[in-house]
Amino acid sequence: MKNNSTNKDKRTKTIMIVALIAVTILIRVTNNNTIGLAPVESFFKEMLYPAQNVTNSASNGVVSFFKGLVDYKDVKEENDALKIEIADLKSVNSELIQYRVENENLRLLLNIKEVQKDLTIVNAEVIGRSIKDWYKTVTINRGYSNGIRENMPVVNYSGLIGRISSVTNSTAEITLLTDSQYGAITGVTTETGYPGIVIGDETGRGGLQMIQIPSSANIMVGYEVVTSGLGDLGYKNIKIGKIKEIVNSLDGLMKKAIIEPYADFDDLHFVGVIIKQEIIKEDIIATTSEDVEK
Repeated sequence: MKNNSTNKDKRTKTIMIVALIAVTILIRVTNNNTIGLAPVESFFKEMLYPAQNVTNSASNGVVSFFKGLVDYKDVKEENDALKIEIADLKSVNSELIQYRVENENLRLLLNIKEVQKDLTIVNAEVIGRSIKDWYKTVTINRGYSNGIRENMPVVNYSGLIGRISSVTNSTAEITLLTDSQYGAITGVTTETGYPGIVIGDETGRGGLQMIQIPSSANIMVGYEVVTSGLGDLGYKNIKIGKIKEIVNSLDGLMKKAIIEPYADFDDLHFVGVIIKQEIIKEDIIATTSEDVEK
């Protein structure tokens, strides 16, 4: 019985809605001379407005959603393009920094050439460094075929960093001044010319010291230390650093000078190997002999 009553009510409502629509159409058709909406039209328009408003809102929401998707895609593409551009700029900036360092290196090497006209310098890039022996050795991308031989001095844009200790055809290993076991060379102070042995300090952290100095030697804090030209290195007046502290031995007979190096041994990228003239002459003679034999 309840279902029959419900169905009857639905049919009644349907009939009433159809009747109202029919009346509205009839009034609209027969009311051509009026301006605006007829009273019945206004009544039904008011009744239908909430449903129409919901429909319009849903439609606008769908449009806004898809428009948001398009905007997000555009923003994401623009953001990706900016990321690529930033990465490119960083790469260019890195290259410019390397060129600047290399140019500074070349300027220093040119200054050395002005002091000693007979120098030939081979520029090289550091391609290897041991984490375990950070202050002992580095490897460069030039070797025997470039005229490099053992014991040749190596500089960067600040001063002496070491000497060649081993060579292959296309690479070479540099023993740094900071190596407290094998990096020793002879140095002198520019102010007084007093000699001593320059070597890495006992800490193994990139410091330098000049040892074997008598307590009576005339050296002071602030004096500059350069190569003496004695021993295997062979070239003098290559800058090493300045004395920042003087330490006397316990027995009072000797003293040592703690040196602040000009070169930054934590930042070695481009270096120059000073080629000895006799090597160049040997290569010229060898090349000439080969040409004659041919």
